[in-house]
Amino acid sequence: MERLLLLWDELDDITWACRHLAASAAGEVVALGSPVAVAAGALGGGLLAGAAILHAGLLHLSSIG
Repeated sequence: MERLLLLWDELDDITWACRHLAASAAGEVVALGSPVAVAAGALGGGLLAGAAILHAGLLHLSSIG
């Protein structure tokens, strides 16, 4: 019975370590992903704004002629 308890304790320690590593890795991914997402959003927003300005300019030119 004592061996089973020792084995259970070791298994519990290993699973705790794996959960800790998984949580740390997930935290790192989120921490690194946030600035990338913000930069991509800003870049995408800038491209959309530029496309809207170009489209408005083309509409203005077509209404002149």
